[in-house]
Amino acid sequence: MRDFDLRYSDGRADEPLEVTSFVDRASLETWKRVGRKDPTASMVSRVWTLDLPSSEQGPDGSTGPSDVSRFFERAGVLLHALEERGQHEFQMPGPPDDKVVQGLTDLGCDMGFSRVPGPDETGRIETVAPVGGFTHRDSVAWAIEHEAAKTDNQEKLSRSLDSERRHLFVVPHPSAAAVYLSVRRGELGRLPVLPNPITTAWVWDGNGSHVFMATPPSSWEDHELPARLLAEPEKWVE
Repeated sequence: MRDFDLRYSDGRADEPLEVTSFVDRASLETWKRVGRKDPTASMVSRVWTLDLPSSEQGPDGSTGPSDVSRFFERAGVLLHALEERGQHEFQMPGPPDDKVVQGLTDLGCDMGFSRVPGPDETGRIETVAPVGGFTHRDSVAWAIEHEAAKTDNQEKLSRSLDSERRHLFVVPHPSAAAVYLSVRRGELGRLPVLPNPITTAWVWDGNGSHVFMATPPSSWEDHELPARLLAEPEKWVE
């Protein structure tokens, strides 16, 4: 069963709409692993903040989530060594003969800093798993085409072939930073190539005031969302 039908007040027939999210699965899973991890580290006496790779490459060359447990275990040993020599921060590139800092580099850390724990705190390692990269105007079309190629999205919309249009609404997740930022900035490149039965694509960053749509070969349209829709979305769904 599809997610929604678009209903029109001018008497036009309802049109089916399927909502999907474009996600960097590896980065998202890394974030989830970090959220489940107890940051307390018995080997360090300070509160450390490190950057942790949002993904890593496996033996077969595929990209997957970072091994957060392994990262914490190895980082704890290395940070303890820094504390032992009175060093409370580091940044790449380090001295070429510094094996401790090199070990942190090998873990994927670009920098780290620490502070003295507060009265009710203990030593721990806090991590951030940043995502980024170069934005590209055509990345939005690539993301839409990726979601449009999924069998389940096509099957749900194929049940309404008599509708004038059949809509796929794509929301890029922040883990897919290049696409998310392109949409957030309104940097839309070429039109997506949509497979039958999808006729119309929508894209929205999930919290902005503009949503974009296209029914190829017609060009992109920029629609500003009414403030009342964002404030009370439940009033717009039957």
